[in-house]
Amino acid sequence: GYDTLAHFLHTFHSHYGTAAADEDEPFGTTHPHFDLAEGRRGYVLYGELPGLKRDEVVVETDDHSYTVTVSGVLRRRVPGEVVKTAGEADEEEVHWHVGERRVGRFQRAFRFPVGAVDMDLVSASMQDGVLCAVVPK
Repeated sequence: GYDTLAHFLHTFHSHYGTAAADEDEPFGTTHPHFDLAEGRRGYVLYGELPGLKRDEVVVETDDHSYTVTVSGVLRRRVPGEVVKTAGEADEEEVHWHVGERRVGRFQRAFRFPVGAVDMDLVSASMQDGVLCAVVPK
């Protein structure tokens, strides 16, 4: 039943190195939030990945470990209004007073009960910065 789901599902967050691959990528790692729901026909995994498009998110499946892994890079995207309002030449001149949005590389892995799901039919879509991965039973 639903009460035993925690015993079967193992989620973990593994970190990449803290050095950026190039200067356009943020340093460090982040841990985006996901929800996991179960129904009669399968599981649905939802993750908030603000500012990302579907082609910027990697969703991989591992048939041997029954794992779905989601990875990518969250960047701080600065709206043009910030630079215009500050009257500065570029965004590097802007002084930030609050910086609550998390940026960095991320990798989240979700392990499902062995034999309980069909890894060949896993699908993923994304709308308005929310990733939805369906893992059928």
